[in-house]
Amino acid sequence: MRKRILFIEDDPALNRGICMGLEREGYEMKAGFSIADAKNLLAKETFDLLLLDAGLPDGDGFRLCRELR
Repeated sequence: MRKRILFIEDDPALNRGICMGLEREGYEMKAGFSIADAKNLLAKETFDLLLLDAGLPDGDGFRLCRELR
């Protein structure tokens, strides 16, 4: 079973590039661009790993991480 990663990064080119690289390594990727996207996807699905940008347009990735813990 492939490991599932949720990647949240607001820069579209960086988001796409990192997802493509990790997919080539065999990971199943889901991507979002904001805290709202992360919360929406986490409410619907489970992931093995969450990778967050620290500075997102609608909040702080560190704060979301603390909230989820």
